[in-house]
Amino acid sequence: MAPYESTIKTAQPYAQETYDITHSGYYSSAENIAAKVKEYSAKVAEIPVIGTMAQTAQVQQYADAAISLFENARNSSEVVLVLIGWTLALIGLAAPGFLFSVLMIIIGVWIYKKEGGMSCCEGKTAATGKKR
Repeated sequence: MAPYESTIKTAQPYAQETYDITHSGYYSSAENIAAKVKEYSAKVAEIPVIGTMAQTAQVQQYADAAISLFENARNSSEVVLVLIGWTLALIGLAAPGFLFSVLMIIIGVWIYKKEGGMSCCEGKTAATGKKR
C-alpha cells in the first residue's frame, strides 16, 4: 500500500494546483472571452456584406469547442481532487483494518492452542506402511 500512497500523495499538490487554476478569476476571464468571441461572431454574421465574407460559422464552432474545453477542465479538476482525497482516506483505513485482521488471527491461534487444539493428534506418530 505504501508505494501507491506515496504516488498519490505526490500527485495531490498537482491536482490541487490544477483545481486552483481552473477555479481562478483568470480562468473565468478566459472562459468569458471565448463566450464573447462567440457572441461577437454571431453579431458579425448579421452584417450583410461582412457577414457573408467572414467565416463566422467556424469562429462560433471554435468558440463552442473552447467553452466546452474550459468547462470540462474545471469539472475534471474537481473530480480528480475528490478522487485523490477519497483514495488517500481509503488507504488510511486499509492499514488499520489489515493490522486488526492480523491481530484477530493471532488471538484466534492463541485461543485455539489454549483450549487444547489438536489434542487428539498429539503424541501420535505418523502411520508407517509396509514396503513392498
